[in-house]
Order: sequence, then structure tokens, then C-alpha cells
Amino acid sequence: MITNVTTSAQQAPLFKEIGRTLTELGIFPHLKGHHDIKAIVLKRIESQKNNKISKTFSSTCKKEASNIRSALRVAENSGMLVRINDILGMRIVDKHCHFSPVQFISLLAHYFLYL
Repeated sequence: MITNVTTSAQQAPLFKEIGRTLTELGIFPHLKGHHDIKAIVLKRIESQKNNKISKTFSSTCKKEASNIRSALRVAENSGMLVRINDILGMRIVDKHCHFSPVQFISLLAHYFLYL
């Protein structure tokens, strides 16, 4: 689990909104990958705001990547991940679509960056 994520007062509402969105998508807080996804999305957003090349996901350990994959599969199997279409306001996935962790992180970071 990523533990070195600190949220400033300015980032705290965004961090909470990311968590609410993940919960809407069926990636609940009790799943191991929930916190990892929130932390990585927040890091990705910050690196994009600062025009840095993001190496956020490539620097995560295999265990975190596994946790994220597991959380995504739970959401996909529950059928809740298709709600991302409503959240983003466009058709991106259907019930047979599978995201890689990198794709999912990038999609959420892009959404929250331009929210």
C-alpha cells in the first residue's frame, strides 16, 4: 500500500471526491486497491499539473499493481464499473470491457484534472 501520500488542505476535497467516485464504481474502501488507486491518481494529477513526465504507476510495486488489478476485477464482476460512462458523460466501457490498471489510473487522473 502506498503510505507516503500526504494531502494538503487544497488536495483533501479532491482526494475525497476520488474516493467517492471509486465507491460509485464498485471499488469500495475495504478493497486493498482502493487507497492505492486514490494515491496514484492524486500523484498523476499533480505531476500533470506541474508538466512533469509521470512515472507514478511504473514506480509502484508489484503488490500494489496486483491490489489495483484485483479491485478492478471486483468492480467489473459486480457490473458497477460501467457507471463510469455516466460519471464521465460518455460511453467508454460496456460490461465486457476490461481496464488495465494503467488505463484506469490515466482515465481517472485525466477526468479529475479537468473537472
